[in-house]
Amino acid sequence: MPAQYLGKSLFVFGEKSPYFHPSFIPGIRFSFPEASAVILRGAAHWIHYEGFEEFMELLRLFLGKSKNTLYSYQTKSLQTI
Repeated sequence: MPAQYLGKSLFVFGEKSPYFHPSFIPGIRFSFPEASAVILRGAAHWIHYEGFEEFMELLRLFLGKSKNTLYSYQTKSLQTI
């Protein structure tokens, strides 16, 4: 049986990253039931470099949140996808 991590976690993916595909979300949800997943619009794989301000804002929001969410980041606003 695959292991699960039940703590809070955050997955941030760049929309243009060759290392992410939306089909990964169900596996993430299974292995990390309390995870939040975020797609950073316009960024590729180096999200912390390509979208530094947005990435830092997401971290601040996540560290202040306790609910399981799936967000898409678009120009200073978060929208559930």
